[in-house]
Amino acid sequence: MDLPILYIKGNGIAEAWENSVVELYNNGLRYNRNGPKDKGGEQIDSTMLIEISHPDKYSFYHKFSNCSWGGLLEYGFEILGAKNFLTVNEFDLKDDNRWPYQYSDRILNYPSNSGSINQMENVINKLSQKPHTRGSSISIWVPNKDITSKDPACLQHIWFGLIPTDKENEYDLNMNYMFRSRNAMIASPINMFGLNIEQNYLRDKLNERCNFKVNNGRIVDYTNSYHISNKDLEKLTNFMNRFTKIKDQGIESRVFSREDTFDMMNECFDDIESKVRNMIISRYEERKGLEQNKDKNKQEVIELSFQKGLRDIKNVSLYLREFIKNVKRD
Repeated sequence: MDLPILYIKGNGIAEAWENSVVELYNNGLRYNRNGPKDKGGEQIDSTMLIEISHPDKYSFYHKFSNCSWGGLLEYGFEILGAKNFLTVNEFDLKDDNRWPYQYSDRILNYPSNSGSINQMENVINKLSQKPHTRGSSISIWVPNKDITSKDPACLQHIWFGLIPTDKENEYDLNMNYMFRSRNAMIASPINMFGLNIEQNYLRDKLNERCNFKVNNGRIVDYTNSYHISNKDLEKLTNFMNRFTKIKDQGIESRVFSREDTFDMMNECFDDIESKVRNMIISRYEERKGLEQNKDKNKQEVIELSFQKGLRDIKNVSLYLREFIKNVKRD
């Protein structure tokens, strides 16, 4: 019994996610799995390739998704780096079981023997100077950390490429990314949203620095194990019941538009920004108060890291506010 290799295509993000869930339901491999989320019960699995041909299309976020508007916006903050201060490090207790990584921390501060690497800045510089390059990649997996981790990174790799359009001095920004494992009902829709935000961020930075125009191009979303755990099969059943009832009404009946999505995110923006800031402050106070960190030098390092964390929140907030305004103008 091999995992089936499934392929679907969607015009926008929401349509692509919907098509992937339906395809997994119809053609995924059902077998009993002894993992902690299945406990010997049946789950559904596949290797899935999803093509999102126009990520900026009207059909932006799906009404059947389980994520709130606030949760969606908070993930936008997270994917751009506003929560990097929360990554467990040497100033936390050794048995701290909170999140051992953030995707954005791996993107902006990838660990190496010669110091951290800002991979996004490298991609911006490379594409700015050589738009023809095929070497603009970002790695997430850190072998010496993830191989033994209880929560290893799911996202593995991101690739960007600029493809010339039929207009002079204009390019489409193509994006491919690969996950080792992902729950189609829980993680997939919010991941697709967050990585599209990453695509938008790179597009905007290139347009600021370059003498050519960059538009968002297609996205290829690849997952080695695109699955639904046994404990989430009820969510899949509910999804399929709702989908079957209105599938003939057109995709617009099952999705929120870009404008609706960002209108709702804008309404909760201040609350989410405050929530993220309070999370940073709480972790800062916790680290400062630990007996292991009473040394003056450690206190100074924690303080500097905290100030950077506050700047990160400010910078991400400024970008997201402007991004939402631009969506409305579009």
